Amino acid sequence: MKENGIIEKREGDGYVSYLLKEDRFYSQTGYKMLQSGSCRSFLPCTQIRFNGYRKFVYLSGEYRRLPKILSTFGEEEFIAVMTGLISAVMNLKDNLFVRAGCLDLTDNSIFIDHITKEVYLVYLPLSEEYERTEWFELDTALRNRIMEWSRHISCPPGKKIAQFLSALQETDRSLEDIGKRFRDARNLQKEKLRTDDLKEEQMVKQPEALRQSGRKLNLRYMGADQNLEFTITDEKFILGRSPYRADGQISGNLRVGNVHCTIWHRNEQYYAEDMQSRNGTYINGIMLKAGEQSLLHQGDILKLADSSFLVEFKE
Repeated sequence: MKENGIIEKREGDGYVSYLLKEDRFYSQTGYKMLQSGSCRSFLPCTQIRFNGYRKFVYLSGEYRRLPKILSTFGEEEFIAVMTGLISAVMNLKDNLFVRAGCLDLTDNSIFIDHITKEVYLVYLPLSEEYERTEWFELDTALRNRIMEWSRHISCPPGKKIAQFLSALQETDRSLEDIGKRFRDARNLQKEKLRTDDLKEEQMVKQPEALRQSGRKLNLRYMGADQNLEFTITDEKFILGRSPYRADGQISGNLRVGNVHCTIWHRNEQYYAEDMQSRNGTYINGIMLKAGEQSLLHQGDILKLADSSFLVEFKE
């Protein structure tokens, strides 16, 4: 997105705003798309009137701007965020209502969840008259920016980043393929480490496991919009919206965090822990403090944001 005097941008603590000085460039369809939540990679947008002009305010909440967190990245974090950014941008190409020129990919308008490393973007509801940037132009610009950002991480680029940057310079390879290749490689590595850790943990805790009964925790969704139920026996079970990071996915509710709550199983008891979620985790209406593990009882109501589950135990 290019600033040409028609848009006045302001950045503040927990928000970024854009004042549109010519109403003819406003796209009502674009704004309705933002309000529908159909693209989960966008920050939520509120439209207000300011001095007679339309003003779009994007609330970043607990997310951090890319420049403020970039210097803390090691090799793994950098590749995780950059492949996430590529995925977020390229997935939008399939949406007929999304235009490349409406994405603000300047440094301070890219927001990162510092826990999950999910990427959130700003999309302005502007009409085609404002700017006609093509997706191939955005592709080139994004490659160049990733190359520049790699110079600001906390450690010298290692072998993985070198391979990643080399792939970005191969213009005959699509960004989609590059992002998928390195994201899949990371997921395979994480899965292997997780499997190895589980095997080691099972060997160490085998006597304890043998003492435990077959008591299972069942979480049954209480809403009418979908049929959702989780039966949990694992020592650690993550609930959230992300299909990659959550063991139990709660899709269709943008108020639920990507990694919202963890269920812990110890000594035949189950505990719930809020994972610093934006909209909170509750047991019987009482909000949990992040990092605290609270015991679950038969008949409790466990609520993640505004998604409620009935707690039941089965043998």
